[in-house]
Formats: sequence, structure tokens, C-alpha cells
Amino acid sequence: MPMNTLKELLVTQLNELYAAERRAAKLMPELSRTASDQQLAALLRRDGESAKERERRLDDVFRELGARPHPARAETEGMKGLARDCVDLAKATKTDSGVRDAAIIAGVQHIAHDRIAGYGCARSWVELLGFPQSVARLQLALTEERKLDADLSALAAGINKAAAMAAGA
Repeated sequence: MPMNTLKELLVTQLNELYAAERRAAKLMPELSRTASDQQLAALLRRDGESAKERERRLDDVFRELGARPHPARAETEGMKGLARDCVDLAKATKTDSGVRDAAIIAGVQHIAHDRIAGYGCARSWVELLGFPQSVARLQLALTEERKLDADLSALAAGINKAAAMAAGA
């Protein structure tokens, strides 16, 4: 799709976010089954469910813009790589469970940071283009992603410390 206008750029960004949420809806439950820490596993399961809700909200944003989602064409190699890295790290069965959980957190934070950037840009653009309902929907998604990042950081403090102590750093 050509990107000659801000709206065309916005639709491209929304498609990338849509693809990322679809992938997250499948990835997070998979990662939760690999996590040893129960709080981490629960957080990942919740994010998988939240990803489905964010995908529904993105459907509403597309409708308000008069556009249709095309996630299959939008998924970037970068997001595929981040997801693949998360799974590979999580499945490293020879790794100490605390180290594996620390790796899961790092991988999921990479994904969350990508989505934070995407939602931040999209929210700014829909505001400039005059789509107030979409501003609210995208702001909610941005807030959720920031909370996920903060929750992961809080969990990481204890998990990283335990992993370092168990492995002798």
C-alpha cells in the first residue's frame, strides 16, 4: 500500500499492530505454559486475552477510518523475529527455570516496547486526523501496554535476583 498521506501511514501502522495482537494472542498463552513463576504465567495469560480485546478495538478503529485490516500483509519480520526469539528462549530446557523466566520477561518486554511505540504513533496520528473515538481506543491500548511493561519490570526484580543467586551470577 502506498503511504503518501498520514492516513495511509496510519492504516499501515494499524495493520502492523493488528498482526502483532493476533500473534500475541497465540504467543502469550504458549509462553505462560513455559514460565515457572506463577505470577509471570498469569500475567502472560492475561496479556493473551487482552490482545484479543485490543484486536477487537482495532477493528473499531479501522471502521471509524473507513479502512479494513490486512494483518497477513502487515506482519513485519521484526515482530516475527521477536516472537521466535521469545519461544526459543522459553524452550531452552537446559536453562535454569529462573533464568528461563528472566529470558521470557526480556523477550515479552521487547514485544511490548514495539507495541508501545506503535500505539503511541497511531494514537497521535488519529488525534491529528480528527478521529476522537479512535484516540480513546488507542490510548487505552497504549495504557495497557505500558502497564504490562511495568508489571513485567516489577516481576523481573525478584526473578532476576533469584536467577542470579541460584546460578551464582
